Amino acid sequence: MADKAQVETEPIQKRLAVIDDLLDKATQDIARLVSAFGDESDEVAAKALQSKVKEKVQLKDSLEQERTGLKMKLNQTEFTPELRDQIIAMATKIAATLPKG
Repeated sequence: MADKAQVETEPIQKRLAVIDDLLDKATQDIARLVSAFGDESDEVAAKALQSKVKEKVQLKDSLEQERTGLKMKLNQTEFTPELRDQIIAMATKIAATLPKG
């Protein structure tokens, strides 16, 4: 069963790794652009840099949303033996409180 769960979650984990790399790059790009924006004295160039910063921030926000969604999906997909045992234990307790009949 663990092998099946691993097969089901592997594409999500791979995409999550790609998203993490893209987030790191976007964060670095934003820092670089903000630094360049602060050093720029030409108004036209400053506006262009400001636009690029805005694009990168939007990209980063989008990637963070996708990352959150993937993590939620990964958490829903994973069904470990420990979780199974916890569910069985809770079901047993609940069953003991139900009326016989």
